[in-house]
Amino acid sequence: MRSGTKKDSVPLGSGFTGLALPDRAEVTLPTGCAARMGSAAPHITASLEVPSQDEERLYGRGEEPPVAPDTATRNNATVMREVATRLAERYDCSDTG
Repeated sequence: MRSGTKKDSVPLGSGFTGLALPDRAEVTLPTGCAARMGSAAPHITASLEVPSQDEERLYGRGEEPPVAPDTATRNNATVMREVATRLAERYDCSDTG
């Protein structure tokens, strides 16, 4: 089970396509990254799952999340921005808008 929905998510910020929630996050790499990585897919999406922050599971067991949801969301957004930035740099496919 997953806590929150896309409407509860926060964007990753300018230049990034994706979302972050307390228990998960995802980012789509810039156009062109898939080909540079040797994939025939049109896009590459990196994702993060944080089971310890799954609010539905935790509350069902009467437990609180180990990290405040807003802090977890900010942390997840930061991690995914870093993932996207480093992969785009490594494969030389950064958007230069």
